[in-house]
Amino acid sequence: MGNILIELRNFELVKKVPGKDLFSVPEKYNINESTFKKVIRGKVLEFSTYKKLTELKSKTIEISQISSILQDIFKSVSHKEKTWKTYSNYFANWLKFLNIDITDRIVIPQKGKALKNFDKEKETIFLRSNPFIAFEMFNDFINSGLDVSVTDKEFLRDFRILKIIELKKSIFQLTELGQEFKALNKRENFCKKLSQLSLKLEKIKFVYDVFVLTPINSAQFIEMYPDFFGESKTVGTKTIYTTKLISWARFNNWVEKGFPDIMEKNQKDLKPTKKSRKSPRKKLTTGDNGIAARKQNYYNEWLKNYGLLVQYKMTNGNTDVPARTKINKIATGTWVVRQRAVKDSLSQVQIDKLEEIGFDWNPNETHWQALYYDLKTYYSEHKHSNIPVIFKENPALGKWCFKQRQNYRNDILKADKIKLLEELEFVWFPQDKNFGENLELLINFNRDNGHFKVPSNKQFQQLNNWFNAQKRHLKKGTLSIDKINRFKQIGYEIDKLEK
Repeated sequence: MGNILIELRNFELVKKVPGKDLFSVPEKYNINESTFKKVIRGKVLEFSTYKKLTELKSKTIEISQISSILQDIFKSVSHKEKTWKTYSNYFANWLKFLNIDITDRIVIPQKGKALKNFDKEKETIFLRSNPFIAFEMFNDFINSGLDVSVTDKEFLRDFRILKIIELKKSIFQLTELGQEFKALNKRENFCKKLSQLSLKLEKIKFVYDVFVLTPINSAQFIEMYPDFFGESKTVGTKTIYTTKLISWARFNNWVEKGFPDIMEKNQKDLKPTKKSRKSPRKKLTTGDNGIAARKQNYYNEWLKNYGLLVQYKMTNGNTDVPARTKINKIATGTWVVRQRAVKDSLSQVQIDKLEEIGFDWNPNETHWQALYYDLKTYYSEHKHSNIPVIFKENPALGKWCFKQRQNYRNDILKADKIKLLEELEFVWFPQDKNFGENLELLINFNRDNGHFKVPSNKQFQQLNNWFNAQKRHLKKGTLSIDKINRFKQIGYEIDKLEK
């Protein structure tokens, strides 16, 4: 919902009620689909991205071309290629939705036919057959002339789900995808294709991602995700279902690792024998200096904390857990802070799992941008951005503006943020509301003293602060050409200002 509100605010279709966590639609708009499309269409037609797309001479427009244009426009922004592709798809879908003239030229990749008609159910669907013997089962089925008596119902069910076979007039037939599988004579090629297809089902993918982190058993999975199959299922049913899913996770992991001859052992294989007095953890430490045990314990703890973070997100709508927050007596807040600090050492699976639930890697930047948007809205309505520290309309904004001035004076505010704020005529020194007034004071000082070396004593403190601020602007490249020229006009040597 947060992302939708951001989009609507960007299109100026809604605005935040000052000082409240509420939003309203401007009175000039009627709430209907026609108005919605009309407003957004007008905005999109002004976008640089759209204008550059219209200049393309190719008959079709690929997502990769949109991505290249976006990256060229936003050169200062750094994203992974996957993220640019996602943004490009969003933009292409907006053009399709608004039926803009270049829509027919845009080629949006379609989802595979294997999941056709299953989009609404793929969150709940999972596979139950044994994937390790799928190649043999499929070939037996083909060689028998699609005789159902040579196979089992779970195999038939799963291959119907994956759209490899279909039932027409009570007779099983191979689909177009099934013909592709039939042509795969090598077991490895068959398994690779089957693995890719299975991972498009969300439950299969979820359990696989967990398994990659640590090879847990069904009991451990159910303990960490008790509601994965819904509250109505019994423990026995959950155990059966989880065992099937873990079997597919082991299969997909086996394929991913290049079909090793020795499969990873189940957790039960790692348990000590009845004769051993050692605990499962001690058993794991023998012969490997405890590395395997420590790694597995780390991932088990990581998954436990991740599960608590998911619970927090479901309750609060975000993942911004305060640092001192504890959930079920576990320091989840501290764990969240640490994930941001050690992001570079996390595996890609861990990063993907966090980003799936909207994990904010830089909440400080998000907070800054949100309040900057509030300031920009205020500026557009009042034609100035001189917000006092105590600002009843939006207390957080008043404190934030004070902090920006403080950081600016301490020379720790980044140049890009200075530039953004000055686009809104941000007043760094509240007493310094007008450049012309201070420049006039500087002219008078020069006339009376014969130089521009403004002292920092009480009499000239305000003028000294202002003059030093202009010097910092020039060094950082944020002083406008107009202001530089005005300094030159009063006889000040600009090269001295640079020093």
